Amino acid sequence: MSIKQPFFPDYASGAIVAPNGAAVSQPIGTGKQVVITNLGNVVAYVRVTDGASVAAATTTDMPVLP
Repeated sequence: MSIKQPFFPDYASGAIVAPNGAAVSQPIGTGKQVVITNLGNVVAYVRVTDGASVAAATTTDMPVLP
């Protein structure tokens, strides 16, 4: 598999989201790359959409382990 767009993270421009048990959304813009880390002590669930969907992530979405 080839990578068409190399990944160069810009850690200084990231967004820190601390939902504390509630659902949180974070717009990222068109054509952006996403890295998700979980610094908490519980599993976080993530849903990436086109912006038209506002449904919160559930346990059927992508888990991000601590």
